[in-house]
Amino acid sequence: MERRECIKFLLVPALLLLTMIIGSGMKNEDNTIYKDGWIDFNKNGVKDIFEDPSQKIDDRVDNLLSLMNVEEKTCQLATLYGYARVLEDELPNEKWKDRVWKDGICNIDEHLNTIHNRESTYTQYSFPFSKHAEALNTVQKWFVEETRMGIPVKYSNLIVTPSEAYSQGDIHVSFEVSNTGNREGDEIVQLYLKDKVSSVTTYESQLRGFDRVHLLPEETKTVSFTLHPDDLKLLDKNMNWTVEPGLFKVMIGSSSVDIRLCDEFEILNN
Repeated sequence: MERRECIKFLLVPALLLLTMIIGSGMKNEDNTIYKDGWIDFNKNGVKDIFEDPSQKIDDRVDNLLSLMNVEEKTCQLATLYGYARVLEDELPNEKWKDRVWKDGICNIDEHLNTIHNRESTYTQYSFPFSKHAEALNTVQKWFVEETRMGIPVKYSNLIVTPSEAYSQGDIHVSFEVSNTGNREGDEIVQLYLKDKVSSVTTYESQLRGFDRVHLLPEETKTVSFTLHPDDLKLLDKNMNWTVEPGLFKVMIGSSSVDIRLCDEFEILNN
């Protein structure tokens, strides 16, 4: 897929978010970008085609691309890992004006989600869920109001349970897959696993599951995998198959070089 076509594909859900935000009635009395029935996302005082929900999606994408600079297009190919993963801040602040995402970002993964027994990820904004939603809306509002093009960010979550287990236990992985296009189709989702610390050298990633998911236009489905103890085994220096304690990384994507979601779990000593 050519880079321009790839960016166009990634911008479709962003434009759907634009439409949702317009319909949500999100307003700020001190901000003049909120108009009657549309939002001036790029703050130029003109109702551009991409800001008009009544226009065809292809026309809106083409118009948006024509107005974006190289930095903004590049950022729509990137994922920012959330608080205590890569992002240092729970909520927007003045420093964000000098960070890479000042030009926008395609996706923020696992923002303000705590990880059991990892205190560095604990945040006051994870619970109750209403407070978590308000915090994510605050971040969304920053991208709409403070970036030049005002392109909304997408959020993604990968659920791995339990976060800690013994070597004989199963690990359950679930996530959502969406079709943002106007045609039905299939997506091959793949689960890769990496043993982060092991007594012998292991592969950078190993395929441990895949599934073909059929999706109708704008349909979202939850996909689940179960990792069994055999999926975690390695051949140790004594030539025995064993599950070693330590951290494992779960990666979800359409291939080993196109990873969209990541999380970790820990195997404890028996």
